[in-house]
Amino acid sequence: MAEEIKNQEELNLVAKGAGIFTFGYIFEVIVVFITTIVLTRVLSVADFGLYSLGLVILQAGSIIALFGLNNGALKYISAYLALNDKERVKGTIIQAMAFSLVFGIFLGIVTYLYSGLIAQFFGKPGLELVIKIFAFGIPLFSLMQSAEAVTRGFKTAKYKVLGEKVLKPSLNFVLILLLYFLGFRLLGAVWAFVIAVFFTVLFLFLGVRKVFPEISFKSIVPKFETKKLFTTSFSLMFVWVILFLLQWTDISMIGYFLTSDKVGIYQVAVKVSLLMIMSLSALGSIFIPIISTLYHKGERQKLASTFKTVTRWGFSLSLFVFLILIASSGEIMRVFGSSFVLGTPSLIVLCLGQLVFVGAGVSGAMLTMTGREKLESLNVLAVLILNVILNIVLIPRFGILGAAIATSISLILLNVIRVIEVYVFLKTHPFDVKFLKGAFAAVLTFLLVFPLKYYLFSNLHYFLDLVLTSFIILILFFLFLFLFKFEKEDKFMFEKIRGRLGI
Repeated sequence: MAEEIKNQEELNLVAKGAGIFTFGYIFEVIVVFITTIVLTRVLSVADFGLYSLGLVILQAGSIIALFGLNNGALKYISAYLALNDKERVKGTIIQAMAFSLVFGIFLGIVTYLYSGLIAQFFGKPGLELVIKIFAFGIPLFSLMQSAEAVTRGFKTAKYKVLGEKVLKPSLNFVLILLLYFLGFRLLGAVWAFVIAVFFTVLFLFLGVRKVFPEISFKSIVPKFETKKLFTTSFSLMFVWVILFLLQWTDISMIGYFLTSDKVGIYQVAVKVSLLMIMSLSALGSIFIPIISTLYHKGERQKLASTFKTVTRWGFSLSLFVFLILIASSGEIMRVFGSSFVLGTPSLIVLCLGQLVFVGAGVSGAMLTMTGREKLESLNVLAVLILNVILNIVLIPRFGILGAAIATSISLILLNVIRVIEVYVFLKTHPFDVKFLKGAFAAVLTFLLVFPLKYYLFSNLHYFLDLVLTSFIILILFFLFLFLFKFEKEDKFMFEKIRGRLGI
């Protein structure tokens, strides 16, 4: 069976990475959700909103400080490894990590000094001290992303998973509890995040040495392609800064127009909706460096085939999550507290936008990793401008639901544009007939589950309702996929993931 698969080597790499990421993402989701529930219970809704705003500012500062060097490093490390050019690999690693740290320190100092003005802009005086603490995390967070990108350039997901998906959320959760019992609440949660990132950076440093021991070999003299790296990284930074703004404009503008408690409620809806992209993120994280390798080798047919398969896998698994989130949106939001049920309509709208996002696959990465960074920059810039306009119009009128509508419209438009451009410039697209199997399975599951839920589960406790609905969706959705018959690539992937997980 496996020998019939033309792109077996690439699918093997993706499947191996997907197995590791499956474990990592499931673990992270569980820990992050427990952490979020704890935070929403021990903090007031308003304080959770301040925490969320501060976290957005930290992430914005770190992305600017990163200067796109994580993506530049990922692209060129993959390309230089394909050429067995260890000198340039070493030079890329040194420059990416060193400059991320330097830029991060600079942005951290600026953020600390202007924390009062930022808090004043949002009209929330209590935000100032939160920003000052998070400012210490800006160089650490940028360095963490740079280091994990370096390890992924070697086509391994292990260090990203163990560092970002296991160590950081676990340590963050433990520190939040510890500092809470010592009497620290909001500021304790902020310090917990910064300290967790610090230890994650140390772990990823060890990962870099493991994947590339030559980093300490004096016999290998680093070659620096500074202009090349920074030119590409700047274009990629522009893309990622705008993508970040696109992702977090709604949170920031809710913070400007509305009260802190609305920020907290909407932030929970965003976190829940991001479960939709979990499978695509897991598959895409290992596929993105493969894009660069196949493109530079001129193996366009393999690239197109693997692109379709990865997109189909990601979309099908996301449909399963989508069904649960739509069917039990109110119950899920209530887990965080009765006040958060107000975010249910926002969650539903955000999930619709994320569904289109996963349906387009890694189309954005297909553009940036094949030398079309400027085109992707224009894409996200145009959609960001639209998103800001929509937020200004819709938030004052519809509140947090308006922000969700603005974000979903922007996500849908951006990914439609990406798919069209990938087809025009790379002569491929993420869809095939096999794509419909997951869609049909989802529709049939939807038609069976909703009558059961609303006629049989309506009087149950919300948590029991959530558990039963999720279990029935799990059984029905994968039963229908089984009845529609798996493709040979699917069976190949399942076998590889099962082997990696030891089940």
